[in-house]
Parts: sequence; structure tokens; C-alpha cells
Amino acid sequence: MFTTNPFAPLTVFVSPDVMQGYIVLMVLAVVVGTVFDLLHEKKLRFFLQERQRAKAAAKQLLSAADKAAIAARTLVNDIATFGEFCNRQRRISHCLMFYGFVSYLVTSVVMVFGYPTDARPPVVLPILWNIGVLMTLVGGYWFFFFLRVNVVHDGHPP
Repeated sequence: MFTTNPFAPLTVFVSPDVMQGYIVLMVLAVVVGTVFDLLHEKKLRFFLQERQRAKAAAKQLLSAADKAAIAARTLVNDIATFGEFCNRQRRISHCLMFYGFVSYLVTSVVMVFGYPTDARPPVVLPILWNIGVLMTLVGGYWFFFFLRVNVVHDGHPP
């Protein structure tokens, strides 16, 4: 069960082309929705104006190496480890949900496009898929039961 392609039995009812088309449509929907949001809410104009304002207010120009160092530091400290969350439990919950979902999503796409009818793809793919599902569930349940439902955590003691 944990070493087989979970999408292979689905091909009895649904063509692999339909599954692949569905994934392509979902990716297109995300791209179109993001572009629509940027244009409709005028967020793109705001970001471009903010960039020009920041450039005009800059006291010194940064080299490409300085920009790369700042980007790397931001990526590691703020994005990869969810540095904006000060609460350790909330940070762990979000890390589990995010990295579990990414693992689940990537392995799903690889199995649907690379091994649509093969019940025995490389063993690592179904294992990563199952680990991703479990991480997402654990992170989500942790958030819901220990953080979101916890009235003391929300600042409303009984």
C-alpha cells in the first residue's frame, strides 16, 4: 500500500489523459487567478511604484553579491522556516503543513505524468507521497486542535 502508485487504480475509471489535463487546467487556473488578482486589485501597480520609491530613497547602491546575500538570508530565515511566526508551535504546524503539501503535490504530479498506469513506480515516490499526506494532516490537526481551538492561546481564557 505504501509502495504503490495511488493513481494507478484510478486509471480503471479515469483516463490518464484526463488526470493530466485536470492538473494542467488547475495550474492554468492558479496562474490566471494570480494575474487577475494582480491586475484587478491594482497590486502590480502598487508593487512597481513601491519599488521605484525604494530605489529613489536608497542611500547606496547594492552590488549583485549583496543582493544575493540578502535574498539568501531572507529565504532561509523568513521563508523556509516561517520566521514571521514567533510562536514555536504555530511555526512547526505551518512547516509541517507546507512541506507536507509540497511533497504531496510534487510526487502527485510526477506519478500522474511519469507513471500514470504503472502500479510500481520507484519506491521513493509513493513513500514521499504518503509522508507528505501525513505531514499535512499532522500539521493541520496540530493547528486546529492545539492552536486554533485553544481559547487561552487566542487570548480569551475561560
